[in-house]
Amino acid sequence: METATQASGNTEQHLAQNAVQTLSDMTTKAQELASTLTEKATDAATSVGQSMSSFAGTIRHNTPAAGLVGSAASTMATQLEAAGSYLQDKSREHMAHDVMEVIRRYPLQSLVIGFSLGYWWARTAER
Repeated sequence: METATQASGNTEQHLAQNAVQTLSDMTTKAQELASTLTEKATDAATSVGQSMSSFAGTIRHNTPAAGLVGSAASTMATQLEAAGSYLQDKSREHMAHDVMEVIRRYPLQSLVIGFSLGYWWARTAER
């Protein structure tokens, strides 16, 4: 009788250890995945920022310097350069903080944009 109880206790302990080990392995894999995704998102933001800055230079080079078109192109290139350097220089935490500040400042507009993006995403996913 004691051997059956001991065997049952050993089996339960073994199952508990396996469950703990499996949970630990899953947690480690989830952390690795999150780290990889964060790194890829940061790399993507930097790449987009570089492309924006490059495009701004192309606009400045290929548009007239004077006149209404030149003024508009210069303004657009300046804004693209600013946005590009922002994406290259700021951390994702800083960007998230900035987004939160905009949402706090403009809550109704943020809701409308959020619902619109959700609707567009749902419609696109159906196709």
